[in-house]
Amino acid sequence: MGILDIGYGTIIGLSLGLTGAGGSIITIPILIYLLNMNAHVATGTSLVIVGVGALAGAIQYSFG
Repeated sequence: MGILDIGYGTIIGLSLGLTGAGGSIITIPILIYLLNMNAHVATGTSLVIVGVGALAGAIQYSFG
């Protein structure tokens, strides 16, 4: 994992948190074009990234 991976992940996380938008529309292009992932791998990775973010928000909402 390189510094660019962490930076892009931070950008994705902030944009999802601030806008509440669907993350795949932001995550998949970053994974494909900036990190040179295969489209199939990027789709699965995006699902995990967005799912973890949604789960974290649901837990915070439930217990906060």
